[in-house]
Amino acid sequence: MLRILTILIALVAITIGILHQRLPAIIDKLVTLERDSTGLERLRIGHALAGGGTAGSEAMADAIKTTLLSKIFGVRATSSREAWRRLTHTMKDAEQQYLSPSWGFGLGPADFAANEVAEGLLYVSHVTKLALDVYLEKAPRFVRLVSPSQKLLGDNPDAQYYIASLLTHGGPAQRKEFIVKGCRGNNEVYFSFSVHSPGTGKGLSSGAFERVVSDVNDESIKFDENGCYGLYLSSTKPEEEVLKGATWLETPHDSSSLVTRHYFNSWPVPGAISETVDLRIELANAPTQNHVPEPVSDEIIAARIDLANDFIRRHTILMPQPDPTTAPPFFALLPNKIGIPQKWKRGEEGMGAVDIAYAAGRFRLEDNEALILQGAVPRCRFANVVLWNRFLQTFDYSSYEEYPVFFTLDTPPEAEEYAPFSIILSKKKPQGYKGKWMYTENRHMGTIFFRFLLPEGDEKEYQRIITKVVDVDDVAQHL
Repeated sequence: MLRILTILIALVAITIGILHQRLPAIIDKLVTLERDSTGLERLRIGHALAGGGTAGSEAMADAIKTTLLSKIFGVRATSSREAWRRLTHTMKDAEQQYLSPSWGFGLGPADFAANEVAEGLLYVSHVTKLALDVYLEKAPRFVRLVSPSQKLLGDNPDAQYYIASLLTHGGPAQRKEFIVKGCRGNNEVYFSFSVHSPGTGKGLSSGAFERVVSDVNDESIKFDENGCYGLYLSSTKPEEEVLKGATWLETPHDSSSLVTRHYFNSWPVPGAISETVDLRIELANAPTQNHVPEPVSDEIIAARIDLANDFIRRHTILMPQPDPTTAPPFFALLPNKIGIPQKWKRGEEGMGAVDIAYAAGRFRLEDNEALILQGAVPRCRFANVVLWNRFLQTFDYSSYEEYPVFFTLDTPPEAEEYAPFSIILSKKKPQGYKGKWMYTENRHMGTIFFRFLLPEGDEKEYQRIITKVVDVDDVAQHL
């Protein structure tokens, strides 16, 4: 039996060897046969597309042999294919590990748990979409970080955020020197740039998020007569003849990304929908000669896929598990409370801006309850409040006029230190109430997040936001 099997294997090997040598000649003869059939017609079309003649026959023979071998032995291993498999494995881990009870997801009543996991999968898809957009293409280039259809990292209806990778994306090593150019928009009340480096593992996110290493806002940026500006990003400040009037922004050698924030006072229309941003980035030390385009290599695409994979991992399975002791100081731990406004600290891991004060907390309300929020906006450039789900995604603000889930808050008049505000948060709007009301989106839980841009004065003087839970029909009695 073994002898027969050996003979069969030898015959198959001989046949494959003959076909390997003779297949181009066989294809040559087949395409010239004066017969009509669907198979021959397809062969002739493929032969023509492959270049025709001897070269076309050899190309088709290689394709056929590769296909047959892949059927027998599996597909050919490549670096990019292996990187893609690592990425898809991360996607599986995000679904099975991150969106699990270990991270506090999928608990509670069946319908609630199923909906929360579904919302989590939507979040993972947004993270993946951004990662592929940022890292699979050649850098540097600005990519919109969040939008009405791509929400993560605490997006904001009043703002637009952009991100540019400062990594080489698998290409040759280069000095990290970049030029950014842009112009201020008509309704743009604030914009800033922050340079980020990999996390250290010592911050709130246990190293999952990047950390802010340098930043600049529009108060320190030089503008021309048209409201346009330039930034020069490098590790050391260059001479003025190199800057050419641009503002220098320190960019250490280990910098990995540049994040921009653009806030608009376009209430009640969300600036994330209605406004445009004039912004571009390029290498400062790019060759002056025209670039000769070349196909990307297997190794470069593999490196880019791995960068995207790392981003997805850092924003899903590497996120720290829920721990109240790691909450930022401005985030209240008790439900229906808001923390004391506090600025983000330079070097802290996360996407906060160091010139913005934040205050936040979680609401927990029944259908018949309302949360009254009363406070005072300090003197600042801009202030607002938004509602997020557990994945730091804004509630749906497409119906912002009838069902508002965010508000631009009034800032103090010139002669005043504070501008008082009152906001009602509930499932249904209190009857007869004419003030600011925010819709819970028929949720019993969510996050309330305040921002105060370029606040003046000492943090210790910022007023706490007072809260009170009341029956929605009794709101008027408590105002």
